[in-house]
Amino acid sequence: RIHLFKDKVDRLWHSTGMEEQQKILPADNKGLFWSIRRVEKGDGTYTVISLVRDVNKEEVILSTQDVIYDIDAAPDGSSLCTVGKSVQIIRKLRKGWSTVYQRNIFAKHVAFLLEGEFIAVVLSESSWLEVWSVDEDLPIVAAIELPGEVTCISTMRDRIVAGFLSGDLMSIRLCKRNSLF
Repeated sequence: RIHLFKDKVDRLWHSTGMEEQQKILPADNKGLFWSIRRVEKGDGTYTVISLVRDVNKEEVILSTQDVIYDIDAAPDGSSLCTVGKSVQIIRKLRKGWSTVYQRNIFAKHVAFLLEGEFIAVVLSESSWLEVWSVDEDLPIVAAIELPGEVTCISTMRDRIVAGFLSGDLMSIRLCKRNSLF
């Protein structure tokens, strides 16, 4: 049993009431985390991605009216990948956070593989899961046709698990063909 101490718990973000948290991801091993939320403003709805540092202290990385269907952080927290009408890899550069790689293709799920060298991407308009190298042009290094509609994916090192609308799960393990993995 784990006991939580009331004096050790902080509300890290106070919502305006017009926001919906969508996902929380670790950003490092020191307690920082990524917050992904939808925000209603006077001129529309935005997806906001921010790095939360402390109580009410955040660095907004991206604010867009484009719908982001999924996001994942590299294991070391140094890169983010967003999917929606395009797939983007975002990293911190000297002048701030920036998109370093982008591919204009609709996708609905993403997860980093291994040490962040690859991403697993489920495409929106097909039944394929592709593995892309996190490199210029995000080249495809592996692909598999899936037996149904994917509702979620998760990865750990060289394994991908896909969850389906049917309730089924599929485990996929990457192999060391041509020394890619």
